[in-house]
Amino acid sequence: MPQDTAFTLPFDAATSPDADGASPAWLERTGQHWQWFLGAYTQETRNRAHRHVPTLAEYAELRRRSGFVHAMLDLSQKAYGFELPDRLYSQPVVRRMLDITADVVDTLNDVHSVEKEESRGDLRNLVLVIENAPDRARAHAGERGRARERADTVREIQGMVTAWCEEFLVLEQRLTDAVGARDAGTAALITDCMRTAMSGYLEWSRTTRRYSHLVPAGEAALAADLAADLVRAD
Repeated sequence: MPQDTAFTLPFDAATSPDADGASPAWLERTGQHWQWFLGAYTQETRNRAHRHVPTLAEYAELRRRSGFVHAMLDLSQKAYGFELPDRLYSQPVVRRMLDITADVVDTLNDVHSVEKEESRGDLRNLVLVIENAPDRARAHAGERGRARERADTVREIQGMVTAWCEEFLVLEQRLTDAVGARDAGTAALITDCMRTAMSGYLEWSRTTRRYSHLVPAGEAALAADLAADLVRAD
């Protein structure tokens, strides 16, 4: 029997109650999503150790895994009392809606946490990735100039989120029109889960105190910091 660790105990606590009565397909899917999440943290730690600043494409792929949204939506299914069957999960429309949900939640998180992450020199944030892109025009200088650049970046991201939400609505209608009576209820439930994830995170981020203070130098701010020993040998 493997020994419990600081990493496995929270995983067991989060997943064991949901394993009762779960289908093999759901267990395989959520296990993969947890692997994405945990693997992304070690990759982010490697990036920090090697001072690697990701490109926008690299960041988007890694952020989808590190944001935990796909695993959260698996757990939401259990909270709602249903499972997303493979015949629905495998549909491109559903997969795209799930990815949009992850992108919206993760991007909202980045916008709300940017000052806190910037205070510790962490560039793994969409706002900072865009601002530090090699082809980014440096039209502003000084403190006021940086403030204008930040406002421009946030407006750019607002446009991205708006486009994702508009695409989600189109896909939602397409899914509603495509599914038969057998899957109509499940399609409505998973859509509600995704809508709740996006709107719920936005509401929480407006009231939480998590991002209301900057991080003192040397203080661990991310779970990935605690995994530093895992990558020291690289």
